[in-house]
Amino acid sequence: CYPALNDNIYINRFSDENGRDRIYSVYNAADIQIEGALFEISSEKREVTELWRQAELSIEDDVVYGKVNPHEVLIVSVSKKL
Repeated sequence: CYPALNDNIYINRFSDENGRDRIYSVYNAADIQIEGALFEISSEKREVTELWRQAELSIEDDVVYGKVNPHEVLIVSVSKKL
């Protein structure tokens, strides 16, 4: 598992061969919604997009923030800004 910033969040990371683009599956194992800091990323300028349901996410100070409903999976794309 990729390190999460909440004990009830489980994350897997998948990268392309260049390491430029990454996909994260983010699962909330709790019975309540989790909102706030989800996981850290590298300090390079990046864009974040939720691919499955277009959930609102943001990056501040190398941390991805968002909301994850109980037992929900987000599919998050993190890529370098061009």
